[in-house]
Amino acid sequence: MVTAQTRDLGRAESDFQFILPRAASSIPAQDGRAAADPRSGPDFETTASFSEFASRSEHATDSLPANLRNSPVTRAYLRALIKASALAQLNYAMSSSADGRSAGPIEATRAQVEKYPVPARLTHSDLKNFAALLSGYALTPNIEPPTRARASRGNVAADALPKYFTEYYEGKFVDRFGVPVKKPSIASFDPAASGGAYLTVTLTDADITAAESVLIEYLGDLLDPTPILGDAANRSAVTNTTKFWPGGDSKSRPTAFDAGLGNYMQITENGCGVNTSNVKLLTDVADAASDRAALVGGLVANSPGGISLGLGVVGKLSIGDNQTLSVVVKTAAARFTKRLAYAGAFWALQSYGAGNDGRAVAEPTSGYLSFKGN
Repeated sequence: MVTAQTRDLGRAESDFQFILPRAASSIPAQDGRAAADPRSGPDFETTASFSEFASRSEHATDSLPANLRNSPVTRAYLRALIKASALAQLNYAMSSSADGRSAGPIEATRAQVEKYPVPARLTHSDLKNFAALLSGYALTPNIEPPTRARASRGNVAADALPKYFTEYYEGKFVDRFGVPVKKPSIASFDPAASGGAYLTVTLTDADITAAESVLIEYLGDLLDPTPILGDAANRSAVTNTTKFWPGGDSKSRPTAFDAGLGNYMQITENGCGVNTSNVKLLTDVADAASDRAALVGGLVANSPGGISLGLGVVGKLSIGDNQTLSVVVKTAAARFTKRLAYAGAFWALQSYGAGNDGRAVAEPTSGYLSFKGN
């Protein structure tokens, strides 16, 4: 149902309000309001201005290493997520407006969002360079000096990156969909047994895919305002027994929640909007989009030449064949698209509440999905 918590999601009185990504809450508002603490602040923070929504979202990535932040792949993904989320929230506001008073301003805002630039294409070189970044940030963990480690504390975005990969290496990482990511199967390195020489190890495609997925999940969680769904009344009421969706149990608690990167919303068993009965539709839409993107990505991924990635103490990984490069491309395409589709689908399903005339509209069913060729 549309609860008091979600009834005016995206609206304040007759004025439309964008829901900000959790990490953007730590960026000061343009009107001078102090930044909120994403770990303990309100479940949502809003802004009526798309320029502020985009600006604060973009600045949430300021703490990223410069080469990762400026990667064409990273920029394309993050800007696409900002635009897709903004448009989906506008569509939700239009469908939930009971009297139509906000239609004019919303359409004016939509025109601004439509002009927000998103890179149209990525080259093979862009994707190869992103794979190299994957090596640097996902496959080469280091132990920071205590003074440096303490210096980063308090910056949610900066603190979350090592948390994501620590959870990954310990086999505890859970993505936004409640799905655990298997820890890598890299062989341990014994300097004494090897005579002090580096070992040459083989990373499976599954290891590469998992590490890339964790990095992409981190980037997505930075800028995706789509709420994490749990059955607790609010963020502060969450316990170890709280069930999270789409997974549907306490083991589905996303790493993003504990890292302070996700908004939170209570999900109920039935009623209007997203509920435990229809939430599976979100993953159906996201998975379908992901599968299509992976298929297309695999068809265009073949490229001559290879790249060599340094893996610190475990040696070197060579991506010298088209098959492994194809895995990198397909994973990026699939995971990017899955997050974009989920962000859009959430607001579409959430709009199944009050119609424009104020009456409840029909609840979507398992046969609600539409498949159209194009």
